[in-house]
Amino acid sequence: PVPGATDETSATISESTQVPIYCCFGCRFAAELGRAQGPHGFAGNAMFRLALSVFLSLNVMIFTMLLWTQDVYGGVATGTASAPGMWDVARYLCMLFSLPVLYLLGLPVAAEAWIALRRGVLSTDLLLIVGTLAAYLYSIVSTVRGAGAVYFEVGCVVLVLVTLGRW
Repeated sequence: PVPGATDETSATISESTQVPIYCCFGCRFAAELGRAQGPHGFAGNAMFRLALSVFLSLNVMIFTMLLWTQDVYGGVATGTASAPGMWDVARYLCMLFSLPVLYLLGLPVAAEAWIALRRGVLSTDLLLIVGTLAAYLYSIVSTVRGAGAVYFEVGCVVLVLVTLGRW
């Protein structure tokens, strides 16, 4: 934690303890990982979240590679798709597999960004969550419209690599 800094706003009235302030999600992650005890501790939970997110992200990347075949096998350039329903299904599968990644790995980053914003600090966590949410929102709109590029894999890979790097 930041030496001598505590966050009194996050403590409830009934609590007499003060919550330590960390400079970023990575530092909080490392501190909680170091304090984890037993198989049901934070380390086990974090590893499960990361492993599940890696699995889902790999599936999203595979479905995205299928979407890239539109450029090779027609559909985008010629306007005559050989199997237009296949690409719509791939878009929805990308969305289905990527939303849990946003929840599992994006939520802790968003929480740290919110804590930093309450202190008046624009952190890297805020940059990460804004960029990831922009990719997801644009991709959801493109999926619902059935046209345009999707960037679900970008959001997934950014969250996985940042979490892995911080760990």
